[in-house]
Amino acid sequence: MKTIEARRLARRGSYQVESKDKWLASQRRLAHHYAENVQDLRRVIEVTRQVRFWGAEYTITPRLVTRPLGNGRQLMTLVPLNTRPNFYVARVDDRWSSSNYDSDAFIDEGLDDLIDLIEEQFGTCDFECSECGEAWHSTSDCACQQERQFPALDASSGYCWNYRDWPG
Repeated sequence: MKTIEARRLARRGSYQVESKDKWLASQRRLAHHYAENVQDLRRVIEVTRQVRFWGAEYTITPRLVTRPLGNGRQLMTLVPLNTRPNFYVARVDDRWSSSNYDSDAFIDEGLDDLIDLIEEQFGTCDFECSECGEAWHSTSDCACQQERQFPALDASSGYCWNYRDWPG
């Protein structure tokens, strides 16, 4: 009986490894395709959609950060807390680690670079108005501040991130 169970587990384990290898190969192919066809990736990512967030319905359009960081073989989602559920999708280095135990490859410095790229491409909500003299905040009536909504970056309360699969 133990032998049959051992065979089942061995088969299951090899299947999982084989599936993971196939998945990794498909992710590499998609990363290569989208590296050469950024507009295809934009068409897939920047789709307006309805989402439910904390019990409320929102219409969002995620934004693609055009320039890759590092080798650009991994997709990453960055979600500023102040503009949730809106988010950015970026192509980042696949050697970056989200574990703080991997001190050599931890993503913290890469996140700073990503924030800079987002601010460069979309602008920032972190500014002081030259007309009203106030710092930006979402409840202001000043016309210049009303223009500073997502996709302008508002990371003043922090952000979260995660890796995601390539679409395909």
